[in-house]
Amino acid sequence: MEDEKIVDLYWARSEKAVSETAAKYGKYCRTIAFNILANDEDAEECLNDTYLKDSVVAMTLGSETALTEAEIDGFADSVSFASIGAPKPA
Repeated sequence: MEDEKIVDLYWARSEKAVSETAAKYGKYCRTIAFNILANDEDAEECLNDTYLKDSVVAMTLGSETALTEAEIDGFADSVSFASIGAPKPA
């Protein structure tokens, strides 16, 4: 899918936006994450966090109650730690 169509999906608040982004750029992003982190599990978690943030952004685009970047980061951090049953660090 062309980048412009993917961006249109984000603006349309479509859940398909993230899956199309992953299909087109997932392997590339995972390679970069692995080259930086040198650990498969950490690279995978990095990608998941990225897609989670993309999902939150897609849900809030065009909304009168759009979240700030800090709110998105905080939401993603709390969900990431909650998903593994760990408390969020101070």
